[in-house]
Amino acid sequence: MKPPAPGKRRRFFAGITFAVLALCFAVGSYFVGALPLRPGLAPDAPAEYSRFPWKNAVTDTPHPGVTRWQTRPATDGTVATLIRFDFRANPGLTFGIYDQDEDDAKPYDNSVAFWKRGVADAAMHLDHQKCGTVIAAW
Repeated sequence: MKPPAPGKRRRFFAGITFAVLALCFAVGSYFVGALPLRPGLAPDAPAEYSRFPWKNAVTDTPHPGVTRWQTRPATDGTVATLIRFDFRANPGLTFGIYDQDEDDAKPYDNSVAFWKRGVADAAMHLDHQKCGTVIAAW
């Protein structure tokens, strides 16, 4: 049996390459969706509200030394929030990290019922522990 001609081999590999690329494109489109590019927009262009200050942002001060800016940049209901903590303006502010696993039935076993206790429940739990008032949690 003699090997295939170079032209046939080239067409075969080109066909395989095309099929693999088409499959990758189809899978990517299905799982990722269309690329968020608009005509005339560079692929590395920053999102409209990725730079501060935001236009049409509402500013409030929910606590002394805490400033919050909020805006709704998208029509899909997305809300962008920026919170600034000024520890000089309010020396009573503290920063803390809470691990839900530190005070459950078996502390520090790396197992947490996080579906039962979301961020709001964890913040309320900390408020009841008299650790201070929770100003922001995420």
